[in-house]
Amino acid sequence: MGRYLEEFVQERIAKYRELGEQARNSALNAKAPEAIDMYMAMAAAWEHLAVELQHLNDVQPHGEARASTPYTDPLSRTFVGRQK
Repeated sequence: MGRYLEEFVQERIAKYRELGEQARNSALNAKAPEAIDMYMAMAAAWEHLAVELQHLNDVQPHGEARASTPYTDPLSRTFVGRQK
């Protein structure tokens, strides 16, 4: 049962990242500034869900981290500025 749940969590994380990527691509293809902003907000929300779920998956119930890798925020790379 535990292995199934682990696979489910990894599938959800991958799906959230995929949806974030699709939203970013839609922002790059959008013409209206409002649509670009909306798609980028959607991308940030999906990626935030992925990061949160990954973090919860990395922390054991007693608050001990499973891995000692340093935390990096992937959302810091998602901003795409608009040209005026």
